[in-house]
Amino acid sequence: MFVGVSVGERRGVQKDTLVNIRSSGAFCVNVVSEPLLEAMNKTSAEVQPEVDEFELSGLECVPSEEVSAPFVGECSAVLECLVFQEVELLKSTNTLVIGEVVGVLLRPELEFEEGTHRVTHGTLRAVGRLSGNDYLLPRHVRGIPRP
Repeated sequence: MFVGVSVGERRGVQKDTLVNIRSSGAFCVNVVSEPLLEAMNKTSAEVQPEVDEFELSGLECVPSEEVSAPFVGECSAVLECLVFQEVELLKSTNTLVIGEVVGVLLRPELEFEEGTHRVTHGTLRAVGRLSGNDYLLPRHVRGIPRP
C-alpha cells in the first residue's frame, strides 16, 4: 500500500517536515483524532528548525518499529512509511511525497467493521486538515449503500 503527503514551503523555505523526510528516507502518517486537534494545531506554528514541535505541543515522541522516523504516541493509528517517490507539484510550492507503508500501528481500543479490517469512524474520529485555519471534524458520518 502507498500513501502520499503534501509538504509545502513557508516563505520560500522548505518546512522541517520535508527536510526530515529527505534526510531519513522515511516518515510516519499520524492519524489525528478529534481529542488531539488543539495539540496538532500547535505544531503548525512558524518556529525555528531547532524548536522541538513534540515539546511545543506536549505530544509524546515515540520511535517507530519499522522506520527511522518517530510518531506521535497519542495517535490511535499510525502508518510507518519509506519514501518511494517525490513529485514537485506544478504551479505550487508543495511537494508530494509518496511512501510505501511498511508498518501499521493501531490502538487496541479501536473497533473494526464486522468481518473487515476497516476501523470504524466512530472510534477513530479522524480530523481532516483543510486550508488556512480550517479542519474537518467527524460530527456525522452518513453511509449510503452502493448501487
